[in-house]
Amino acid sequence: MWYKCKKCGFIFTRTEEPDLCVDCGAEYSLIPPTQEEIELHKKKLEEVRKEDWNTKDYLDK
Repeated sequence: MWYKCKKCGFIFTRTEEPDLCVDCGAEYSLIPPTQEEIELHKKKLEEVRKEDWNTKDYLDK
């Protein structure tokens, strides 16, 4: 399932609902991202994998 942090905007997947954002650690701040956000995230991850870039630096753009 996909999650988005309301505090930092980080988008990630987990099989079980987490209590904390895996990026900033905010508690109980997770919401479902929009389908557009998920697609953009997938596209960025695919580009990162192809280029072997630093994922965090690229996603921060």
